[in-house]
Amino acid sequence: MVQDGCLRPLFSLLANPSINIQEPSAVAIRNLSAHPKNKDRIVSEGGLPYVISLLRSQDKGMQEHGAVVIRNVSVNDQNEVKIVEDGALPPLVELLKSQDAKLQELAAGAIRNLSVNANNKVLISQEGGIPPLISLLSSSDDKIQEQAAVALRNLSVNPQNELQIVQEGGLRPLVTLLRSTNDKVQRQSAGALANLSVNPKNKVKLVQAGGLPPLVSLLRSGSDKVKEHAAGAMRNLSMNPELEADMLREGVLGPLISLLFSPEIKIQLQSAVAIRNLSVTPDSKIKIVEEGAIVPLIALLRSADLRLQEQAAVIFRNLSVNSENKIAIVEADVVPPLIALLKPPEEPSSMEGEPEYEGQIAQYKQQVKIQEQAGGAIRNLSMHTDNKPKLVSLGVIPPVLLLLKSEDPRVQEQGAGILRNLSVSAPHAGIVVSDGGVPFLAELLKSPDYKVQEQVSATANPTLSSPLPSSTVLSLPLPLLYLTLLDSPLPSHPPPLLSST
Repeated sequence: MVQDGCLRPLFSLLANPSINIQEPSAVAIRNLSAHPKNKDRIVSEGGLPYVISLLRSQDKGMQEHGAVVIRNVSVNDQNEVKIVEDGALPPLVELLKSQDAKLQELAAGAIRNLSVNANNKVLISQEGGIPPLISLLSSSDDKIQEQAAVALRNLSVNPQNELQIVQEGGLRPLVTLLRSTNDKVQRQSAGALANLSVNPKNKVKLVQAGGLPPLVSLLRSGSDKVKEHAAGAMRNLSMNPELEADMLREGVLGPLISLLFSPEIKIQLQSAVAIRNLSVTPDSKIKIVEEGAIVPLIALLRSADLRLQEQAAVIFRNLSVNSENKIAIVEADVVPPLIALLKPPEEPSSMEGEPEYEGQIAQYKQQVKIQEQAGGAIRNLSMHTDNKPKLVSLGVIPPVLLLLKSEDPRVQEQGAGILRNLSVSAPHAGIVVSDGGVPFLAELLKSPDYKVQEQVSATANPTLSSPLPSSTVLSLPLPLLYLTLLDSPLPSHPPPLLSST
């Protein structure tokens, strides 16, 4: 039918003042708009002005036909823009305020589709679309709730809309919908709240609106998508230190730690980042270990996903600041997977300008970050006297020496810091020497980074105080030879004076 040129005659019939003539044409266009190939044709052949005029009709049936067509054709990216340019937003916003539930649902569905476009997010707000969408969250109809929640979720990606939705009272109805028995409604409201909680001003307001209890509940019982969004909200809230006590009182740690076992990487990542943020303060460091986080975090260290490796390494670095955790972490066999993460990153195999190059560079940089964080964790662990011999027996020194060869000063610093902590013991200092650590240390004495110099200098003194073979001493660079001579004991008796002849 469309290929035979039926659209333009149908459009012209929509302009007829008689509803009896309009309606059959409107129904036909409504049915045709459901087919993917017809969506573009309806717009390209000039049908939008005629369809938009139906939205302003005094007849609810005609309004419904027009709203269905707009909803159907608005799934196309180019159509999203054209529909708004042709003036569909004002009548759609008016239909959101209709007393007819079907019109509310259709108008909200159309605005849901249109709100995907970045520029439309601004225009929908400017046309006054946010307050009526918030009102529809309190509808008794699940379908209307879902459409309004999705639209607000899309709009909330825009920073200005984030604030306006909260200012217009959007938090409490969204929090209420978290308790819905409808999975789709839960998912969209949780997604909207996750977006809104990105804004620093909204984090506290979400907690004040009672958001924590239902979000924690969804971490335990929601579908995977719901859990992902709930964990995303917790990730955002955990960035505010003032909310940590509230989150811990609400029991967020247990479910977040359980989600580290999820087969869904997105859920694992959101949960891991939330735990990472919470692991900064002294009380949380203890509670995270007590809640059983070590075992799933070890699994994340071994994950094939670099993002999960990095988050787990950061968490262990934070946790290992606590003295009791230092012992618990080593006893739990965390050190071997941490050592494995010290390996040098993979150099890009592609040349600059090739398609794979940017991705390989990003991977290289992330592996360097993982090295630094894993090294930082081991450095913290190596500060405890009981851990030093265990770390050495696990073979930590050779891979740590490789950190000294890194091009990144922060990685070098972590490596030198580990050696500094271990080398306070003469046997361990001797191992550093016998494993070939002296040339690495000598090279880093030339580093322009003062933190690296500080760690290397502090490492060099005890290391070079251990008995060195004469061949090693003679091969030392001047800076290290100087440190060796300064640190060498004076003879107990001065040599006899030679008599003059």
